[in-house]
Amino acid sequence: VSTQSTWGLSQALATSSDTMAPLQDFLSSIGFEEDSQLAGLLLVSLCVFALITLIVLAGRLFSKTVSHGKTVLILGNCDSGKTALFFQLYQGVFRETHTSAKENQETFAPVQLKSAQGASYTFIDFPGHGSQRARLSSHYGDARAVIFLLDSTSDASKLQTDAQFLFQLLSDPVLSRRKAKFLIVCNKSDDSKTQDSTHLKTQLETYIDKYRSLHGGMLDLQGESEKKVVVGKANLPFKFEHYSSPIRVSTASAKSDISNVVSFIESLH
Repeated sequence: VSTQSTWGLSQALATSSDTMAPLQDFLSSIGFEEDSQLAGLLLVSLCVFALITLIVLAGRLFSKTVSHGKTVLILGNCDSGKTALFFQLYQGVFRETHTSAKENQETFAPVQLKSAQGASYTFIDFPGHGSQRARLSSHYGDARAVIFLLDSTSDASKLQTDAQFLFQLLSDPVLSRRKAKFLIVCNKSDDSKTQDSTHLKTQLETYIDKYRSLHGGMLDLQGESEKKVVVGKANLPFKFEHYSSPIRVSTASAKSDISNVVSFIESLH
């Protein structure tokens, strides 16, 4: 760039905005004349530096806002099939499991997606007992998705417990800010006593709507001081479609058919 063109640019900057006047006064006070080429070069350099700084800061802020986590939480109440699903994804086999107070955690690409690029996530199979739930929120900060399992052969009382747990998750501010995607899995679809997933979805929505009304749309968990987000739309019965992030409801059998779960995981990348 020639000094003549540089000086012309500095002149344009100086005359286009009154905000440059203090800078010009400062340059004059330290020995740079307003009509000197060196002053023009310095003005341009400072403007370019300020612009680059703003772009970098804006980029960092934007990346924090839209960054996606790498953790997939496998949640649900006891005996819903979480651990069986975890090992189906991890090893491709069905394993008989028992209730545990410790989570299973591994980073892997599901065996059903080994050929897919970018399909590796940290899967956390978290214990379903309510006594362990105080530790659960520590995993929310990097959550990409929540796979919530329920026993599709459950009676109404167990389904209400599932709905309460779901409401706690949907109203959590961290999961909401992260825009975590949800998959609700009606497990044990191979059982003769299984209920229709559409019916279960409607029942869950009804129970969540009741919890929302009881708690004014918010719920405080484990003594947390941060307010919970409002779940659904005001003055309307709760529907999963009203949530701020996508929620799918599908069927599966952790014993023999997890294709809907695999499809959901594949959609995350």
